[in-house]
Amino acid sequence: ARDAKTSTAAVLSWLNHEGIEVSARDAKTSPPEQDGDNWPFGAILPPGRFAVVEAYQGHTFYARELKDEGGVPSSGRILLKHRAGLIYVRNELNAPCPQDLIDKNPAHKEPKKKPASTGTNKKPKGAPTPPDSSTPRKVKTTGG
Repeated sequence: ARDAKTSTAAVLSWLNHEGIEVSARDAKTSPPEQDGDNWPFGAILPPGRFAVVEAYQGHTFYARELKDEGGVPSSGRILLKHRAGLIYVRNELNAPCPQDLIDKNPAHKEPKKKPASTGTNKKPKGAPTPPDSSTPRKVKTTGG
Protein backbone atom coordinates (compact mmCIF):
# COMPACT_ATOMS: atom_id res chain seq x y z
CA ALA A 1 0.00 0.00 0.00
CA ARG A 2 1.18 3.51 -0.76
CA ASP A 3 1.35 6.27 1.82
CA ALA A 4 -1.27 8.94 1.22
CA LYS A 5 0.81 12.10 0.77
CA THR A 6 -0.06 15.39 -0.84
CA SER A 7 1.48 16.48 -4.13
CA THR A 8 0.40 20.08 -3.45
CA ALA A 9 0.04 22.11 -0.25
CA ALA A 10 -3.27 21.48 1.49
CA VAL A 11 -5.38 23.06 4.23
CA LEU A 12 -6.67 20.66 6.91
CA SER A 13 -10.06 21.46 8.40
CA TRP A 14 -13.14 19.94 10.01
CA LEU A 15 -16.82 20.89 10.38
CA ASN A 16 -17.69 22.07 13.88
CA HIS A 17 -21.07 21.55 15.58
CA GLU A 18 -22.42 24.68 13.85
CA GLY A 19 -21.45 23.38 10.39
CA ILE A 20 -18.60 25.90 10.03
CA GLU A 21 -15.34 24.72 8.49
CA VAL A 22 -12.53 25.45 10.98
CA SER A 23 -8.83 24.62 11.28
CA ALA A 24 -8.09 20.97 12.11
CA ARG A 25 -5.52 22.23 14.62
CA ASP A 26 -7.45 25.11 16.20
CA ALA A 27 -11.24 24.91 16.26
CA LYS A 28 -11.50 28.67 16.80
CA THR A 29 -9.82 29.61 13.50
CA SER A 30 -12.11 30.11 10.53
CA PRO A 31 -11.49 30.20 7.64
CA PRO A 32 -8.95 27.41 8.27
CA GLU A 33 -6.28 28.77 5.90
CA GLN A 34 -5.82 31.65 8.39
CA ASP A 35 -4.12 29.11 10.70
CA GLY A 36 -1.10 29.56 8.45
CA ASP A 37 1.76 27.59 10.04
CA ASN A 38 2.75 24.14 8.80
CA TRP A 39 1.19 21.09 10.44
CA PRO A 40 1.26 20.31 13.41
CA PHE A 41 1.59 24.00 14.38
CA GLY A 42 -0.98 25.19 11.86
CA ALA A 43 -3.52 23.89 9.33
CA ILE A 44 -1.17 23.91 6.30
CA LEU A 45 0.10 20.54 5.10
CA PRO A 46 3.16 20.98 2.83
CA PRO A 47 3.59 18.81 -0.31
CA GLY A 48 4.90 15.30 0.36
CA ARG A 49 3.82 15.29 4.02
CA PHE A 50 1.02 13.52 5.85
CA ALA A 51 -0.84 14.32 9.07
CA VAL A 52 -2.30 12.31 11.92
CA VAL A 53 -5.33 14.05 13.40
CA GLU A 54 -7.10 13.09 16.63
CA ALA A 55 -10.85 12.90 16.13
CA TYR A 56 -14.13 11.88 17.66
CA GLN A 57 -16.56 9.61 15.91
CA GLY A 58 -18.72 11.60 13.52
CA HIS A 59 -16.29 14.46 12.85
CA THR A 60 -15.96 15.32 9.15
CA PHE A 61 -12.49 16.38 7.97
CA TYR A 62 -11.37 18.02 4.74
CA ALA A 63 -8.03 18.40 3.00
CA ARG A 64 -8.39 21.30 0.56
CA GLU A 65 -6.00 22.55 -2.05
CA LEU A 66 -4.15 25.64 -0.78
CA LYS A 67 -4.37 28.47 -3.28
CA ASP A 68 -2.36 31.69 -3.27
CA GLU A 69 -4.34 34.53 -4.75
CA GLY A 70 -2.16 37.63 -4.83
CA GLY A 71 -0.33 36.72 -1.63
CA VAL A 72 -3.56 35.86 0.20
CA PRO A 73 -3.99 32.15 1.05
CA SER A 74 -7.37 30.61 0.29
CA SER A 75 -8.92 27.15 0.28
CA GLY A 76 -9.47 25.54 -3.08
CA ARG A 77 -11.08 22.32 -4.22
CA ILE A 78 -11.59 19.40 -1.85
CA LEU A 79 -8.79 16.83 -2.20
CA LEU A 80 -10.08 14.52 0.54
CA LYS A 81 -13.21 14.29 2.69
CA HIS A 82 -13.25 11.86 5.61
CA ARG A 83 -15.78 11.18 8.34
CA ALA A 84 -14.30 9.53 11.42
CA GLY A 85 -16.16 6.53 12.77
CA LEU A 86 -17.55 3.16 11.96
CA ILE A 87 -18.72 2.25 8.49
CA TYR A 88 -22.22 0.82 8.21
CA VAL A 89 -22.20 -2.22 5.93
CA ARG A 90 -25.38 -3.27 4.12
CA ASN A 91 -26.25 -6.24 1.98
CA GLU A 92 -28.67 -4.38 -0.31
CA LEU A 93 -28.69 -7.14 -2.94
CA ASN A 94 -29.29 -9.89 -0.33
CA ALA A 95 -26.25 -11.75 -1.62
CA PRO A 96 -25.85 -15.12 0.11
CA CYS A 97 -22.87 -15.53 2.43
CA PRO A 98 -20.76 -18.61 1.64
CA GLN A 99 -21.03 -21.06 4.54
CA ASP A 100 -17.25 -21.48 4.75
CA LEU A 101 -16.98 -17.78 5.73
CA ILE A 102 -19.39 -18.02 8.67
CA ASP A 103 -17.62 -18.31 12.04
CA LYS A 104 -19.00 -21.45 13.70
CA ASN A 105 -17.37 -20.64 17.08
CA PRO A 106 -17.57 -16.87 17.55
CA ALA A 107 -15.53 -15.34 20.37
CA HIS A 108 -18.51 -13.13 21.24
CA LYS A 109 -21.26 -15.04 23.00
CA GLU A 110 -24.76 -13.78 23.58
CA PRO A 111 -25.42 -12.66 27.18
CA LYS A 112 -27.44 -14.98 29.35
CA LYS A 113 -31.08 -13.98 29.62
CA LYS A 114 -32.59 -13.12 32.99
CA PRO A 115 -35.19 -15.59 34.29
CA ALA A 116 -38.81 -14.65 33.72
CA SER A 117 -40.53 -12.56 36.39
CA THR A 118 -42.29 -14.45 39.17
CA GLY A 119 -45.21 -12.04 38.99
CA THR A 120 -44.71 -10.47 42.43
CA ASN A 121 -44.86 -6.71 42.81
CA LYS A 122 -42.12 -6.51 45.41
CA LYS A 123 -39.71 -3.66 44.89
CA PRO A 124 -36.04 -4.65 44.76
CA LYS A 125 -33.92 -4.04 47.88
CA GLY A 126 -32.57 -0.48 47.95
CA ALA A 127 -34.94 0.79 45.22
CA PRO A 128 -36.34 4.28 45.90
CA THR A 129 -39.98 4.58 46.79
CA PRO A 130 -41.91 6.49 44.11
CA PRO A 131 -43.47 9.74 45.38
CA ASP A 132 -47.19 9.84 46.12
CA SER A 133 -48.71 12.12 43.47
CA SER A 134 -51.28 13.50 45.96
CA THR A 135 -48.57 14.82 48.33
CA PRO A 136 -47.07 18.24 47.48
CA ARG A 137 -43.28 18.14 47.11
CA LYS A 138 -40.64 20.81 47.60
CA VAL A 139 -38.40 21.27 44.59
CA LYS A 140 -34.89 22.62 45.08
CA THR A 141 -33.75 24.95 42.31
CA THR A 142 -30.46 26.61 41.57
CA GLY A 143 -29.53 29.48 39.33
CA GLY A 144 -30.06 33.15 39.22
